Amino acid sequence: LKKAQQETQTGGGKNISLPNPILPPKPPSSKRLFLLIVLLVVSAAAMFYLRYFKAPKTAPKPKPIAVASATNNSQDPVEIKKKAAQLFQENKLSESLALWEQLTILMSTDPEIYNNLGLVSKKMGKKEAAYSAYNKALALKQDYPEALNNMGVLFLIDNEIGKAKTHFQKALSLAKDYADPHFNMASVFEREGNIKQAAEFYRQFLVLSP
Repeated sequence: LKKAQQETQTGGGKNISLPNPILPPKPPSSKRLFLLIVLLVVSAAAMFYLRYFKAPKTAPKPKPIAVASATNNSQDPVEIKKKAAQLFQENKLSESLALWEQLTILMSTDPEIYNNLGLVSKKMGKKEAAYSAYNKALALKQDYPEALNNMGVLFLIDNEIGKAKTHFQKALSLAKDYADPHFNMASVFEREGNIKQAAEFYRQFLVLSP
């Protein structure tokens, strides 16, 4: 009895913790399963539509601000000429060039357009484009003093002294009171070492353009 009593007392002093049984999940009801299937089908259909049928919106390409503001959508050649000349004076060369190029389409037989296009191109450092523009101007009007003088300046830059001199002389023969060829002829004579002739042409230039 004592032994049995001791065993009972010893066993009674221990705290025995039983494991919490994990209950198996309840299977979803048929109604919940149906709603889940419908939701998946709708989501798949929406993704398929967005990917293959709905065209993405493309942002419109911005217009070049300088050219758009320069042209002002005007088709009046007189107004465009004024604007192009004004932009050239303001040293807005890219905008001015765009307008002169527009004018070559609107007035393709006007030599003045190509002469001014050459001036802007030269100032922008586009020498070949300037040559091309002056050639077109002279093809339309051979006795064009301004284009002859401007072409001579290009030849002078390229150290083509003979060609430059010929163009300046022809410009002077057409317009004796045109000041610029006098200055350029003075530059030619100065390069040739003819100081006396250079001084005379400088003097004539100052008389015409004091």
